[in-house]
Amino acid sequence: MTGDVPKDWLRAGATLCLAVVVAGCAARPPIRKVVVETPSAWTSPMGEGVSPQSARLDTWWTHFHDAQLTHLVERALNANLDIRIALARVREARGQAGVEASTQRPNLSAAASTQRLRGGLPQGIGRITNLPGISSETGIFQLGFDASWELDFFGGTRLLTLATREDARAAEEAMHGIRLMTAAEVARIYIDLCGAQQKLALVRQQLQIQGDILELTRTRFQAGLTSQLDVTRAAAQWEELRAAVPPLEAGIRDSLYRLSVLVGTPPGTLAEPLTESASRPMSPPEIPVGLPSDLLQRRPDIRQAEAELAAALARLGAARTDRFPKFALTAGVGRQATSVAGLTLGAGNFFAAGPTVRLPILTGGRIRNQIAVRDAQTEQAALRYEQTVLRAFEEVERALVSYLREGERRRALAAATEEQRESARLAEVRYASGLEDFTTVLEARRGQLSSALDQIESETQQLRQAVALYKALGGGW
Repeated sequence: MTGDVPKDWLRAGATLCLAVVVAGCAARPPIRKVVVETPSAWTSPMGEGVSPQSARLDTWWTHFHDAQLTHLVERALNANLDIRIALARVREARGQAGVEASTQRPNLSAAASTQRLRGGLPQGIGRITNLPGISSETGIFQLGFDASWELDFFGGTRLLTLATREDARAAEEAMHGIRLMTAAEVARIYIDLCGAQQKLALVRQQLQIQGDILELTRTRFQAGLTSQLDVTRAAAQWEELRAAVPPLEAGIRDSLYRLSVLVGTPPGTLAEPLTESASRPMSPPEIPVGLPSDLLQRRPDIRQAEAELAAALARLGAARTDRFPKFALTAGVGRQATSVAGLTLGAGNFFAAGPTVRLPILTGGRIRNQIAVRDAQTEQAALRYEQTVLRAFEEVERALVSYLREGERRRALAAATEEQRESARLAEVRYASGLEDFTTVLEARRGQLSSALDQIESETQQLRQAVALYKALGGGW
């Protein structure tokens, strides 16, 4: 009997060696080619405000040269709750990758048990017979160790580990995407706040001037130099200006509350510091757009889609390995006795060791269908990657056109505002000389204010488009 054991071990070893030879290079995921045509250059012509050079955009918000904006963005990147949730998801994905990786290593566990047995003992230690005056029950104490190790010859476990690592990489890229969106949202709301502050300051300035004109008109009416109609028109324009103040104030408070939440503080926390400093105008930055191929490395959503495709391919490969045998080594050793003191004796020793092989024969189509599921999921991931890349190109093209065209509009409105200002000055001079009626003065004032408000709105809109272009280019990661 003793001579048969080495032969069994030799046969088991030969079986394992044969499995290694059959498996070959198994731990490689399938290859799924995704071809996305990348343009060599942007279709929109370069203009004032953009350059074709490539540059680092990791701190693009500093290009606006606004210390308050830089402070807010950096504060949001450190305290925003969406970003903190994304970081927790990254830790979760990394932990899951570690759990999956642990399945490639041997497992060792210890166990201790006690039980009451009637009629005999396991492991062949002895058997209690029913004798007069002797109980047929006895206690059993057992202490031992169990070890197991699945030999991943066909690479299924390694491919699943690779898939979870790619899941963790996708979670990291998703977190980078949330950081980018948070920075862009802070910049956009801050720009809106600045625009609203500038409009409010302009309206209040015009309201004061119109109030002076109203008082002057009333004085002239009392002196018989003008009509009641002029007084009524001046009062109506003053009321129109006064009615424009509450919506602007409400918009400012709304932006302040939104910024407070984005930086992880209760609404209203930032009200006082920003009310005084946010009215400074900002200049549109010079944006380096680089080449379309740069997006493949810059955009977090593209890198996330790439990681998701790699994970899907790895899971497809793991599903295919389910058609092959599974090999494992198991071992157990321990002691058993009828008392705690007996655990130190040698009579109760036991051990077991040997390889196991599992080969799927009849699974009701489960493996085949699981492969079909993974293959369909891989195809979806490949199509999502292609879609993400194409949408990235589209976003940059649209943001680039909007930024350039809004710049042209802003410059035209600036010239129009200067003309309206001069027109209002000339109308007042001619009215004082009796060459124009009061209606001309009011219309000139109204035109000057409207043009100035349009200019501020255009400047704000171009700054918004700058943020959108930076975001489309994948800046901030």
